[in-house]
Amino acid sequence: MRRAAAWIVTWVVLGGVYLLLVDLVNLPELITGAVVAAVAATASELVRAQRDNPLRPPAAGLWRAWRPIARAPRDLALVTGAILRQLADRRPERGRVRAIPFRHGGADPAGIGRRALAEGLGSFAPNTIVIGVDDERNLLLVHQLVPSGDAGEALDPLGVR
Repeated sequence: MRRAAAWIVTWVVLGGVYLLLVDLVNLPELITGAVVAAVAATASELVRAQRDNPLRPPAAGLWRAWRPIARAPRDLALVTGAILRQLADRRPERGRVRAIPFRHGGADPAGIGRRALAEGLGSFAPNTIVIGVDDERNLLLVHQLVPSGDAGEALDPLGVR
């Protein structure tokens, strides 16, 4: 029953996204959207059924999810500036790989959610890409095209470390 409810919710959401993208409500588009959403919802449920560990992101990290979104325009300006400098100077722009302390949280659902949140939302802003988590050294590995001064705030805007 739970899987059927999840499938229906996924189908409705994806059907709505399809309608937003095509911006047409004639019958052929509605049928196509329903079929595409059904295929996507089925694929989503197949993937969910194969998960070994459920995902439970930390509530504190979810409350701070606005930070990477708010930082995106600034990062976009930084990346655009780097592109323009590279075009003008014909010198390659060099980024930097950085590491910050990060408690990875283990293999429980909360730890998996902590890593997923840090990697997913940490890579939202265009200047920063989370490469991964070093479980052995408790580090979050990040690449920045234009290095910023404060590694802690810039690289972990969610405060999940």
